[in-house]
Amino acid sequence: MNTLSSPRLEATLSVVVQSALLSDPSAPQNIEALLDWLQQTRGALSLNHLRAWLGTHAHPKGATRIKSSLQTHADTALSRTADVVLAQCLHLPLEDGLVPWAWHHLQAKMHLQTQTGLGSPTLDSIVLANQDDQGYALVSLSNWHVASGQVLMQPARSITKEESAHILQTLRPYFEGDGIELFEHVPGTWIARSPLFHDLPTASVERVMGQDVNPWLIGRTAKPHQQKAIHILRRLQSEVQMLLYQHPINDAHPSPLNSIWFSATGQATQSWPQAIPNPWSQDTLAPSDPSLPTRQCLQSGTHTVLMLDDLSAACANLDLKAWCEAFETIDQDIFSHLPQTAGVEVIFCGHNYSKHWTAVGQNNSQSVACQDTPPSWWRRLPTLSALWPLSSKSSSPESTLEDLLI
Repeated sequence: MNTLSSPRLEATLSVVVQSALLSDPSAPQNIEALLDWLQQTRGALSLNHLRAWLGTHAHPKGATRIKSSLQTHADTALSRTADVVLAQCLHLPLEDGLVPWAWHHLQAKMHLQTQTGLGSPTLDSIVLANQDDQGYALVSLSNWHVASGQVLMQPARSITKEESAHILQTLRPYFEGDGIELFEHVPGTWIARSPLFHDLPTASVERVMGQDVNPWLIGRTAKPHQQKAIHILRRLQSEVQMLLYQHPINDAHPSPLNSIWFSATGQATQSWPQAIPNPWSQDTLAPSDPSLPTRQCLQSGTHTVLMLDDLSAACANLDLKAWCEAFETIDQDIFSHLPQTAGVEVIFCGHNYSKHWTAVGQNNSQSVACQDTPPSWWRRLPTLSALWPLSSKSSSPESTLEDLLI
């Protein structure tokens, strides 16, 4: 893949939208479905508030203007594109596969508990028992599908809180037998604590979705001292697969929850940004509410980052209607509050690409590259080349947005 190195414009407020670049040609396996989806999407979105924000900065006599840039990200990266962008925005140290979202979600739960005054002995014990050698991970139910000699990661279906609690009760003794504590997070996903996860890189679910799981299993980038942890976790994964095979939750269901996936590993760290309320509207988003895991607001110093993951589920399912509806909700909830000032940026993320629009002062002379070349297999297909959105055909921010959202 071509690598584009472009200077980064500093901002004080960044809105990062995961799964917003539909045309990111990272996985050509399902290209016919993608092409059909792209053609349907043309004209399906209005995003009036975002367009208005771009249009304000496009005024030639305005105090600000838009600088756009494109970044490419490695095909083999374990961490999501959005996580790399987050680290860049807040100047965080980033080791691939060790973005401690599990610890962050724990922080968010404690933050909410403090604000509401509702104590939780379980959460208190997690913090009180924290030790330097402890690590954290998300453990998510997943749907593995065997096809053409490969084991593909497919979107996991939703389950209720009661179903999740029932499965947790079944799994907990097996995890505790290996010294791993499990705590509730959201239905189908739990927070795990164990020294095994301390510095063990893992691939995010989004990176693996739709692909063969084998190249992404724990251990791909392991170090010699992690072999014991890898052996334990892979054995545990196999045991859970056998348990789920006969679990009532999968009775006569076409999309079985037949495995688990470890991700978001890392240790408790003081360098991780603080979770804060939505900077525009207290009513729009509770302070990193665990019941809204698709929206996380983080702050480090004077820079605030709002991470939006509302689109990922619909994108994984190629559900055009749900994707468009979720995007319009973001436009109404978030883009309508975008300040009309310099230092604000909107970042759209795909699988291997991120597109940045940053509002800067008119006297800012920093130039940013905004072009890239499609992969060779993509260029060979004329109809797909016409849909390639990452080479801007116009200097107008609104035109660039239109190209991206075809």
